Amino acid sequence: MHAQHLSLLAAALFGSKALAGIKSWASPEYKYIFQYELPIPPPLLPLASYTNPTTGKKINYFEIEILDFEKQIYPGLQTTSLTGYNGMAPGPTINVVRGEESVVRFINKSKRDSSIHLHGSYSRTPFDGWAEDVTSNGQYKDYYYPNAQPERTLWYHDHAIGETAVNAYFGQAGFYILRDPANDKDLKLPSGNYDIPLMLATKQFLSTGKLLSPENERDSLFGDVNTVNGQPWPYMNVENRKYKFRLLDASISRSYNLYLVADSAPKTRIPFTVVGADAGYLDHPVETTSLVISMAERWEIIIDFDKYKGQNMTLMNERDFQTNDDYPATDRVLRFVVGKDTTSSEGNGNIPEHLADLAIPASRTTIDQTFEFGRKNGQWLINGVGFEDAKNRVIAFPGQGKTQRWRLVNKSGGWSHPIHIHLIDMQVVSRTGSGRNGVTPYEAAALKDVVYLGTNEQVDVIANFAPWSGLYMFHCHNLVHEDHDMMAAFNVTQVDLSSFGYPETVSFNDPMAPVFRAKPYSGTSLDQVQNVMLPGMQNLDAYPDAKAMEKALDDYYKNPPTTSKTTTTTTSTTTPSTLVTSTVSTTVTTAKATTTKSEDKPKTTTTAKATTTKKNNNAGTDPFKIDPLPSFDWRATAPLKIRPFKPKYHLTMAVNTSNFSELIEMDRNYLDRITLRKQIMQEHNDITIQAKPEVKPAIDELYTWLVNEYLPVRYPSMFSITPVGLLNHTTSIHLPLQPSSDPTKTFGILGENLDEDILILLPSDDGDGYTLKGYVTCFPAGFNTKEKLGMKLRDIHSPVPGYKQKLELSMDRFFDRLEVGKVWSINTEEKLFAASGLHFYEGQETVDEEVDINTTFLRCERQLLHRLPNTKALVFNFKTYLYPLGEIKEEGLGEDLALAIDGLKEGSTPAMHFYKRGVVWGEAVKAYLRS
Repeated sequence: MHAQHLSLLAAALFGSKALAGIKSWASPEYKYIFQYELPIPPPLLPLASYTNPTTGKKINYFEIEILDFEKQIYPGLQTTSLTGYNGMAPGPTINVVRGEESVVRFINKSKRDSSIHLHGSYSRTPFDGWAEDVTSNGQYKDYYYPNAQPERTLWYHDHAIGETAVNAYFGQAGFYILRDPANDKDLKLPSGNYDIPLMLATKQFLSTGKLLSPENERDSLFGDVNTVNGQPWPYMNVENRKYKFRLLDASISRSYNLYLVADSAPKTRIPFTVVGADAGYLDHPVETTSLVISMAERWEIIIDFDKYKGQNMTLMNERDFQTNDDYPATDRVLRFVVGKDTTSSEGNGNIPEHLADLAIPASRTTIDQTFEFGRKNGQWLINGVGFEDAKNRVIAFPGQGKTQRWRLVNKSGGWSHPIHIHLIDMQVVSRTGSGRNGVTPYEAAALKDVVYLGTNEQVDVIANFAPWSGLYMFHCHNLVHEDHDMMAAFNVTQVDLSSFGYPETVSFNDPMAPVFRAKPYSGTSLDQVQNVMLPGMQNLDAYPDAKAMEKALDDYYKNPPTTSKTTTTTTSTTTPSTLVTSTVSTTVTTAKATTTKSEDKPKTTTTAKATTTKKNNNAGTDPFKIDPLPSFDWRATAPLKIRPFKPKYHLTMAVNTSNFSELIEMDRNYLDRITLRKQIMQEHNDITIQAKPEVKPAIDELYTWLVNEYLPVRYPSMFSITPVGLLNHTTSIHLPLQPSSDPTKTFGILGENLDEDILILLPSDDGDGYTLKGYVTCFPAGFNTKEKLGMKLRDIHSPVPGYKQKLELSMDRFFDRLEVGKVWSINTEEKLFAASGLHFYEGQETVDEEVDINTTFLRCERQLLHRLPNTKALVFNFKTYLYPLGEIKEEGLGEDLALAIDGLKEGSTPAMHFYKRGVVWGEAVKAYLRS
């Protein structure tokens, strides 16, 4: 009876026939306006938590499944298909406390790809919902959030490239409320049952009761059915006291101009008070009789129902506002049914005159960037660029910690655009044009992350691009426009704050960093979450104190270090910058590469796709790209065949460029070799692993890149990242994602999992050359690496015949591309670990040895050299191959090898024959090869 009374009263007040300029129903006429009660999304509770015993910082774990489900919206008509978080739309409300971090695991069990954006959070780029960072059906992704900003109303929603409009429209949106209990206690505003989230969204339905999809829409889908929290035109029972409402426009195309009336005086607008916006509380409360809210904006308002006991009040939407289509009932939103009793007076007092100290950006009159939002050939663009244009879509490069003034200009004729800029809070400082003119009082008192750019308007905003660096998006939040293609990117260029107390050991600049991408879902272990994953997230140190970091940025710009540098995000910031291989590698071209100085190294530029970089003009392929081998089977892969035979031996710099995909080679000997390596490392630990303290940053940099990026991308069938770490599927052992505090332990992990010997060199203390500072070598070629530790590169190679005369100068000049001499020799024992005995040195007496052809092998090394981008350390990789001489004969190469042995005594360095112990095995081996 009460619902019927509401319906009759609505018809009497607002009429049931179409007015002039109002379109007819596009959906079936909804005859149940204000007859169904407002639903409130349920809270989502954390499933696990962890408190760091050292810092006391707490982190909570939430889990959400993205599910397809059916729901009836129109009574008497069919159910409609929806997709929502935990099978509801809106999704459950996540309540978090300021200062407590969170990880939300999203598990996609729906038909469409998904990417989650926590709108209003200054999340690091891998957790910000980059449009191409999608989670597909059967996958999950852990999103790590700081929850450190001032309290505010955030919301989480889909951001998948080309599918955001459809996914959000069909239900993928939910509230995420950041609370500050201590501040709430001081402000004494309505809370608890008197603090209500209201998600506004318009929809359009087919005659069957099913939702019309916006999939083929190119302009806008305004919709003719107003919903609040998923329910068309609901009513809400309220007490005669103050309430706080958190308004969110989650429509994909409709904006509103809201006002409030009472049934007793439907022509009189009732004032209400605006207390909060996108970025939290306003500086001071602003009383108003109307409120403009566009897509993705949030406003917090307080309505006092005290004077309206026993009456009904209606939240209305002004007709003929901006470019929205009007329909018979789109002027009505929500009915409040005011009761006559109040159960609590808490939070019902006066609103404080001052609400928050806003972090207002420094005043700035210079226009740093101008962005025009327009349309060309049916495509929505920003400065003529769309997100599909991967090569050009990064159109701004504000420095980390820099304040800029951006001018946003609407050049699209009769369309409006709510502009959302990720990462930052901004101040709206001016609005001009033939549309609305001026900044509204509630805008002027607020900080925003969305600004409504109305028809023919020009809006200026000021923002401080902090605290983090990296690649972020900005776009129109009319999701039809966003998907087609009004979205671009800006790159907050990183500055080096290491000397100000903020070294960044893990890079979060790349939104497509493989370590943080979605992974196959096979179930959740809460024990693993609590004891491994959550502590691991905190150990990343992704979210240091933002205020302190912003102060460090201020100090940096006031007194920059003399060696300061800025870093523009590349798509894989830890990828080494140069890779050089020796000519013995059969995996590279036979032409010698032009050797360049380090300052001539090719530069990469972000194009916002994980594997897209500008190519090195001197190479035939992109050297920075890691090509995955998804079906690689190490058991069926033969070792490389290296056949470096030349009839005359000349000591030269012989280097070839390669790409990083070829850095590590795997083959069928992998398990046997790493088993042997573990045994050798246990028996000869002091010889196989050493690291000077100053080499730790370089070891950490190399380890982080190999474990988090290279191995899981290149060899996904052998290595995959799990919540526990990097799983080596061959050994079933997890490698930690972060390096150890002990660099020798870090080196040991690499030595036990890669069939590679590794040497790291740093610039010598005297500035002259490079010095060996750390290594893991299980298969040295006849020398004790420990004895070489601390030696310069030239001194290490000084025993090589002809080195000083023929190579020393070249090495000093071109150390970053050098490979010394031939890297093959004859091994007269089937022994990979040989810390001595493979070489003769000048003045050394020879000994007669019996040569057993059955245990004599051709030994070759595949050597690679590259430079780490951050520490600038030089890294040598060595992989050793042993080939039975019988194999060489069977290939028909016996004579070639015999001639090469003779050639050691000829060419530019005849002493090489003696050095390689040819006087011992030469004649016997040649006789066998020629037999």
